[in-house]
Formats: sequence, structure tokens, C-alpha cells
Amino acid sequence: MTVLNAHFDKGMLVVDDPIPADIPANARARVIVESQGPCKAFEEIAKLAIDADLPPDYSENHDKYLYGVKGK
Repeated sequence: MTVLNAHFDKGMLVVDDPIPADIPANARARVIVESQGPCKAFEEIAKLAIDADLPPDYSENHDKYLYGVKGK
């Protein structure tokens, strides 16, 4: 397996690293996108956040507060 760094530019994948000579022309490849910069989705989710005045342990015990189920 060879790992190459790349980036998207106008909808195209651009490889940043030199292509090793042992990779034949027209070789099939699998692309796995691993974001290494800011994630726009999280920025959008953060815009939806509100101050709901929830208990400080809500994230750990949300079932208790939503359904009356015993939490941690």
C-alpha cells in the first residue's frame, strides 16, 4: 500500500506527493478521505447550538432526563 497526500481543488482530487515509479499507468486506486483541516459540518452544527439550561451531567445521563432511565 502506498499513501499519498492530496487535496480537492474545484471538485478534482490533486495529488500533492510525487507518484512512485513502481505504480503502473492506469492502476486502480482506492481513495479514503481523511479530513485534516476544519470540518465545515461541525461549524454548521455549532451554529444550531442553543443554551438550553440543561443540568451539567446531561451529556452523560441524558437517558435519565429523557426517559427516567437510571444513568451513571
